Amino acid sequence: MTLDEVYYGELTDSTLQELKNVGRWFNTLYGSFPMVIGGWAVWLYNPLGYGSRDIDLLFPERRMKERLANQYLAANGYVLKRRSPFEEQFVKEVVTSKGTEEIYLDACSVEDGNVVRGSRVEIPWRLAFQHSELMELRGLRFYVPRPEVLIMFKAKAALDREYDRKRAYDAYYLDSKIAKDYHDVASLLKSCDFDSRLLNESLESTGFGEMFKDVLKRAADRKDVVSDHGLDKGGMEGLIGELELE
Repeated sequence: MTLDEVYYGELTDSTLQELKNVGRWFNTLYGSFPMVIGGWAVWLYNPLGYGSRDIDLLFPERRMKERLANQYLAANGYVLKRRSPFEEQFVKEVVTSKGTEEIYLDACSVEDGNVVRGSRVEIPWRLAFQHSELMELRGLRFYVPRPEVLIMFKAKAALDREYDRKRAYDAYYLDSKIAKDYHDVASLLKSCDFDSRLLNESLESTGFGEMFKDVLKRAADRKDVVSDHGLDKGGMEGLIGELELE
């Protein structure tokens, strides 16, 4: 299936509505703005993208994550379900013209590890809070990582899923997630102005530089990714060159 079929509008519209519910809940009840990571963070920078089937939230401490996220999940119809041999997530059922679908909500904290699978390289979640932007969506406010940090998280997600794919009994689910990760990387490259100094400093401090360059090269090699953004391989390589990676 194509990304258009997996991330079809009726489903992503439902997930976007759920994201608004999350924002409204935090903004109204707690006076705080949740940190959004993952596909919806990319969409807030580039609303022409797919959005996501998932909602990914990051908290400054584990205790807050467990208290607030669990309260929201319990009050809004989520149940814990295994998605793959590697993942358990909270899901909420929604009905579309294609049948019953599931919205996923993930929550983590800066105290949780974020090591690239199969390596010792870690991209600490705290980078998101150290380098963030406050975005507004129809009167609701969300923090998102700056693009220099978000693109590192998305590149790491692609590597993790490619690592998992080698061990999966059914790789179909992971294939669509991998394609989406590369699509999100390209969306950020096309839509954002990057601070090359911040990006290079972050890559150096984490030791993620060579892995990151490899992900960018793979993104440029994917015809589906570059064509979806109105580019060819040379155009994608041009955007990568503008990052001025060291």
